[in-house]
Amino acid sequence: MSEAASESFGRSESVEQCLVILGEVGEEQRGRSRHLDTKAASIAGFAGTALTLNLTLGRPLLLQHFAEHGWAHGVVRDAFIGSAVMFGLAAVTAIVGVLRPTGTEDLDEEAIDGYANRPKVVTPPPELRETWLQTLSKMALADRKAGDSKAKWSTIGVALLGLGILGLLTQAVTLGVAA
Repeated sequence: MSEAASESFGRSESVEQCLVILGEVGEEQRGRSRHLDTKAASIAGFAGTALTLNLTLGRPLLLQHFAEHGWAHGVVRDAFIGSAVMFGLAAVTAIVGVLRPTGTEDLDEEAIDGYANRPKVVTPPPELRETWLQTLSKMALADRKAGDSKAKWSTIGVALLGLGILGLLTQAVTLGVAA
């Protein structure tokens, strides 16, 4: 085998290995996005349920006035409003920040059709694999960027959910002390 042929063969093997690796990286990134979608749906569902319960069960408490502990009414009211706002924001953040459809760097119709056109058909396989490798790289990077955005919004949603729960705990402790 000539030196040029040997170098080409080695490069072809490297491209093949990179294709395998990028295929796995791409699948991992898409799996990460699906996982974050599932987490965000849980955050939205939990926040919505907690908001509904807080509004339903907390409203009658706001109508009560604690004669011995006048300060308690203000604390319960503020915690009620604060937790309702935090639960609402947690749900909105999970839905708008994570669950909304995101654009992807993917093959468009023209690119897909291009693989059946003469220029691609007559391209030597090693060059064709290199083109595909570059395409997979762009797709994996775009998936990573989308996943990072989802992770950021999920973190914000969890923080807001935590603040809403803290508001509920504040209500519970205040009611316990005032009762």
